[in-house]
Amino acid sequence: MLRMLNQQNIVELKEAFRKKGIVCLVFEYVQYNLLEVLEKSQSGLEPELIRHFTYQMLKGLAFMHSLNMIHRDIKPENLLVSDKNVLKICDFGFARLLRKEDQ
Repeated sequence: MLRMLNQQNIVELKEAFRKKGIVCLVFEYVQYNLLEVLEKSQSGLEPELIRHFTYQMLKGLAFMHSLNMIHRDIKPENLLVSDKNVLKICDFGFARLLRKEDQ
């Protein structure tokens, strides 16, 4: 499922392999998560930055939904933020593909 998610607002899966029976996933490095960004800003985020992050999150979710996939665990810790304020959705442990009869 993760290999299907090639979009700029979804964290990129670089590699997947097994080592001693354990599946290892290697993702691109993104500096912060949204919770860390919020905790650093004592007075809150600027409205324009909030709009910027919201737009990027919705673009990533719209892409997932176009593939009939739902995340099911959107929270600040699962939204990564680069040093250039690019937001990327991560942690797809609860994500599911919807069947036609589920829609």
